[in-house]
Amino acid sequence: MELVVLVIFIFALFWFFILRPQQKARRQQQEMVQSLQIDDHVISVGGLVGRVTRLPEEDGWIGFELAPGLKARLLTVAISHRIPADEVEEDFLGESPHV
Repeated sequence: MELVVLVIFIFALFWFFILRPQQKARRQQQEMVQSLQIDDHVISVGGLVGRVTRLPEEDGWIGFELAPGLKARLLTVAISHRIPADEVEEDFLGESPHV
């Protein structure tokens, strides 16, 4: 009986400290991806900063422009977060000439 209670307690701790936060983070990431708009700026999990050029459909990827004329596909699960419009650095994204 004590062993059963101990196993249930360990499982509850595992769920509360590991599984629940992962599920919450996954849900927040999915909501963020669903709310993306064309021309939003995002950061990938690899640290690439770019602009959304295509919204995700059922295929699970977005169009991602790293610099003017340099486009790529990015899986939606690889999007770390969105950059607020007031924090976008034009020089960094290659949108203004850098001398």
